[in-house]
Amino acid sequence: PDALRLLFEMHEPAGATADYQMEYTVASLQDKEARRSITDDVKHSEFKDGRLLKSKSISINDLENGDYRLIVNLREKGSREVLASSNTPLRISPDKSELPLYFLSDTQGLGRPGVTAYMRALEAISQKNDSAAADYLSQALAGNPANTFASQSLVQLYFTERKYTPIADLYKRLGIGAFKSSPVTLAQIALSFRQSGDAEQARSVITAGLGLFPGNATLSALQTRKQ
Repeated sequence: PDALRLLFEMHEPAGATADYQMEYTVASLQDKEARRSITDDVKHSEFKDGRLLKSKSISINDLENGDYRLIVNLREKGSREVLASSNTPLRISPDKSELPLYFLSDTQGLGRPGVTAYMRALEAISQKNDSAAADYLSQALAGNPANTFASQSLVQLYFTERKYTPIADLYKRLGIGAFKSSPVTLAQIALSFRQSGDAEQARSVITAGLGLFPGNATLSALQTRKQ
């Protein structure tokens, strides 16, 4: 069988500085000896604005076909306490699936507007397919404009490609509420307005951002930069 591919998003509370350990276990329901366990370190420096997108491939070539459980535990490094856990049924089969398989703790969530497109966007991001990711993120926001992770990720993709006008249009459509948790995103939006020739709107975004994040170095630098 092909390697088991996992894709997930992690969030840490504001002010957290700890490193973490992620433990993956694939265990057979019939044979206690048939299992695979892997542990990875997750550094605090890998998070951006409290979020981290991770992908993982686990070889299962030496496991027999049958029913298994996929168990994922997250711990603070050096601690035995489990901070988050997922326990998902898994079947290893010689037949190759035609469609990707996603593991969700709430599979009914796929029926909610924008969720499927958002999952596909995360997969595209992990594969560094920025064009497809931007398309799926746009679809996700069309279905659920309240998905702040999708809106911030879309700004990041556009900004990397210097697509300033779509960023400005996105902000005008969604408003500051979709971006107020990330000073970096607000700075990118302000620069996009500036690059698009709307200096007044750029100043408005910077002022609003400093109201949310007083003294933020990035926003303050933009405020003092020559217009």
